[in-house]
Amino acid sequence: VIKRTAAYKYNTRNNRSSGKSYSNENKYKDALKLFELDSNYSKEQLEKAWKKIAMTYHPDKYHSDGEDVYKMMNQKFLEAKEAYDYLSEQIKH
Repeated sequence: VIKRTAAYKYNTRNNRSSGKSYSNENKYKDALKLFELDSNYSKEQLEKAWKKIAMTYHPDKYHSDGEDVYKMMNQKFLEAKEAYDYLSEQIKH
């Protein structure tokens, strides 16, 4: 279980709408590129790629590296989470 700091929760609320605005096609391509998947990805491949990205960018891992690093990793983590959610929705369709 990962404890989330108050700063993480605050940043999550504030950064929800600050994601990049792309067309759906660009968003799809960028998400696939981030997770290093091809267009015929499976749910299992997506889950494996998400775990790898989450472990890399999770902001709690960088809480002692300074505020700038923490904020940058938090932003990357939130962008990766948005991409994961988007790709998960694409599997259902």
